[in-house]
Amino acid sequence: MIIDNVEIANFGFLKDVKLNFDSENINIIEGVNGSGKTTLLAILYSMFQDEEKIEYIGEGEMAHVLLNVREGSESFRLEKYYKNGTSEFVVPSLGDMKRLTSLNYHNVYLYSGEFLNYDYQFSDIMIKNAVDLLNKCGFSDRRIVNDNFHIIENYRYISGGQQAVIRILNMLSYIPQDSVLLLDAPFAMLDTGTIALLLMVMRQLQIQIILTANMHDAERLKGNKIYLQREDGDRYHGYPTFQYKEIFCRDMRTLIYNQKREDEQRVENKIVKYILGKEVGEAEGRNIEYKEIKGNHPCNSIVDVAEIYINAFLNSRVTGIGVIKWGISDDGIVKGVKLSKKDRDEIDRKISERIGQMKPYVSADIVQIQYENILDGNEIAKDLFIVEVIIRQWTSDILFSTSKGDVYIKTEGGKKKLDVYDIQNELKGRLRNSRPIE
Repeated sequence: MIIDNVEIANFGFLKDVKLNFDSENINIIEGVNGSGKTTLLAILYSMFQDEEKIEYIGEGEMAHVLLNVREGSESFRLEKYYKNGTSEFVVPSLGDMKRLTSLNYHNVYLYSGEFLNYDYQFSDIMIKNAVDLLNKCGFSDRRIVNDNFHIIENYRYISGGQQAVIRILNMLSYIPQDSVLLLDAPFAMLDTGTIALLLMVMRQLQIQIILTANMHDAERLKGNKIYLQREDGDRYHGYPTFQYKEIFCRDMRTLIYNQKREDEQRVENKIVKYILGKEVGEAEGRNIEYKEIKGNHPCNSIVDVAEIYINAFLNSRVTGIGVIKWGISDDGIVKGVKLSKKDRDEIDRKISERIGQMKPYVSADIVQIQYENILDGNEIAKDLFIVEVIIRQWTSDILFSTSKGDVYIKTEGGKKKLDVYDIQNELKGRLRNSRPIE
């Protein structure tokens, strides 16, 4: 199946969108935060689902989505209208209805880069699938399982960056030929060389790929560039909404797990991504921060700093996920944080409480806390962890305050506390370019 083009009219902030897609090249949708890149993918995906994935309640206006698709030598027109929270396909004739029943709707897949590293257990079958796919495409598996892949008795070390590559390749291995794959910001935390390898693999697969990227990442990508313009000016009251995790994670996760045999899902040797005293491969940046615990009260330190950085990420419209990692020094050396089970429970509880005290309300579900084991010699270090706090993107035209009433924003080198003057300027800019969640 191929999506040739899409037209979207009066769909909230997507007022008049007409995009053409390439069947031979990777399609890269770029645009500033809030331009609707993620929403566009959700709309495309929803057009092929048995149950409606998008809810739109406009103020009297009827939203319209038109897709022109091809399958083999046949061309099809998919047309849907949305109004007052309901949607309806339009089929011109009985003949068209009969033709549409032959279209393989289920060969359209959607996935988000946000869930690649942090949603489910890394396993042996992922490595096997990744290596098999690389070999199938004519690339050496040493590109991902090189000298940094160590087997140490009952444990194996694979860095976080390598795990991300393997997860993407594993996901690609499950996509059948002649499918459409919609990817939301899959490369946000990968380096240029790794992205180049993944793009070479994608180009050899007989599938159509449509992916989103922010302006910075799009500069590193080669393909059919499509710029999505954000509508400025008037505030639109009717926004398309959808359950982000439901459609961007669970559908693909179901596909992957349903195709595995029970014995394949078993992890034979524990896989870790941190070695005590070793330098991590990923560099700090706008989406990732390292913190070293130096005091005697790690719980309080983690909770206090986590709240500030969560607030900064929420207010900064950072594309993709934001990650704060405790137990890694500023120069990237794994130190670890000593935490008992009681300490970990306290951190989970207090961070959730702090999020609940932010104003205005934001769901605690946007934050996930993971305690990653650390390899020390041939054994897992007892009660020593890298604490990863993962913050999901939450775009808003307003600013959130911490439990203490402070407002922070993320910067390239850390975070900044906004004073009254800064807050006024930030809000003025957001009101001029008012836009809904992406």
